[in-house]
Amino acid sequence: MNEIPKELQHPFFNDIQKSDREFVPFYYEQQYYRGFASFEPWQDLERVSETINREWQELSDSIKYAHQQRNKKEAGQLMVVGVAILVQYVYWLNEKPVSFCDQQIGIRLPIVPFNFSDRLQFIMQQPSLHLAFSQLTELMIEVNKLYAKKKVKKKHSK
Repeated sequence: MNEIPKELQHPFFNDIQKSDREFVPFYYEQQYYRGFASFEPWQDLERVSETINREWQELSDSIKYAHQQRNKKEAGQLMVVGVAILVQYVYWLNEKPVSFCDQQIGIRLPIVPFNFSDRLQFIMQQPSLHLAFSQLTELMIEVNKLYAKKKVKKKHSK
């Protein structure tokens, strides 16, 4: 039962989904697509947003260190996890589980940062570049702003 559900199969993420890292990318989606009862964070982003940001901050520090050490291989591997965090955050912001069925990440989501697909494609083409890390950092900041905006709108609509 270790097979990755078809909805989560994407070549960029294959290696990390099989890793033994503490952070398991797309864990809740794996449970969801396998039909197991589990918490669905895309239904309660407020409950997990702090965890996402804490995980990103720790990972960001590790990526910075890898770049300072000029360890492109490690930086690239860590960036894949960073992209997974970003992708989860964007899908969950849109109240949907991550799905790669069309292989175009986030293409049909209504709430995404400006030029999201192009910027994400740039990052995924060369994740070991420091410029890709800078772009990923900016995207995380923008998604946080979109989340804050959504929270305010939700609060005022009640």
